[in-house]
Amino acid sequence: MKQAHCDYLNNLFSEDDSNNKRLWRYLKGTRKDPSGVSTLAADGKIGTDPSTKVDMLNHQFSSVFTRENQTNIQLMNLSPYPEMPAIHVESNGVLKLLNHLNQRKANGPDNIPAVFLKTCVTELAKMLSFIIQQSLVEQTIPEYWRKALVTPAFKKGD
Repeated sequence: MKQAHCDYLNNLFSEDDSNNKRLWRYLKGTRKDPSGVSTLAADGKIGTDPSTKVDMLNHQFSSVFTRENQTNIQLMNLSPYPEMPAIHVESNGVLKLLNHLNQRKANGPDNIPAVFLKTCVTELAKMLSFIIQQSLVEQTIPEYWRKALVTPAFKKGD
């Protein structure tokens, strides 16, 4: 039996190293504990089932952290710098920025070509300035604006 086990492992290792999926599947199958946490021992008790392990780990983690007394926390000093004035986005500024877009550049993450933006600049400037101003007033960014398409571009070297 042991020889068959060794032969199976040798076959897994002798295959192409780029595809070790079968090896990892085999090794995962030989584990005794599906949760990934081995048997624990604390205070003379041995934990083998998941709920006992959770209790033991929770007790260990909670014993090393302390709760701070928050009744006498000192206030931070006021900033010596003046508060920044409110930003006001005007449609004229957005209009100017849209007019200076380079039509030869690739589309942004929204896939809107610069030609379209420049064609509809007068209508878009009012709406975009309103959206940006509302974002500043509400101190939130639309969820869609938080997403980005990041593509690494090879420049030179290794």
